[in-house]
Amino acid sequence: MLEPSPENPAPLIHVEALTKRFPGVVALDALSLDIAPGIVGLVGANGAGKSTLLKILLGLLAPTSGLVQVMGYVPWTQGTLLRRYVGYMPEHPALPPDISATEFVANAGQLSGLPAKAARERTADVLRHVGPVQQRREHLAVDIGGARLGNGEGFFLLDGVGAQAERQ
Repeated sequence: MLEPSPENPAPLIHVEALTKRFPGVVALDALSLDIAPGIVGLVGANGAGKSTLLKILLGLLAPTSGLVQVMGYVPWTQGTLLRRYVGYMPEHPALPPDISATEFVANAGQLSGLPAKAARERTADVLRHVGPVQQRREHLAVDIGGARLGNGEGFFLLDGVGAQAERQ
């Protein structure tokens, strides 16, 4: 990687000799790339390694070998810090569509060990920052077109967008 300068800014994503092996399959084989800020698409056949790469970039999956930096963070050791700046929408959303944001956050609080009453109280505090009360009661739905990261920094990783567009 070149040393960053005003003429050559640091890439948003830097990948060097990245390899990911699963039993019987090499998903990524010595991949190297630099991605600058902007709109970028990964195109390839099913099984080409696109989703594997996205999961490694988020720190959700560790590589077999290689170097990865996203916004200067090493995803599998600094994933918690990195995910403050990255939004991710998997190909198949994992949010239940028939539950409200209030119910979802309260349930998550209970799963994290809060008593039910404390989880409901904390939910109200947390969701106060999200939007109008009526939106908190609506069922969860994903509208990435209107999504924004809270501080204006960072980016989104969308998985399976091409496949979704083809189905529509």
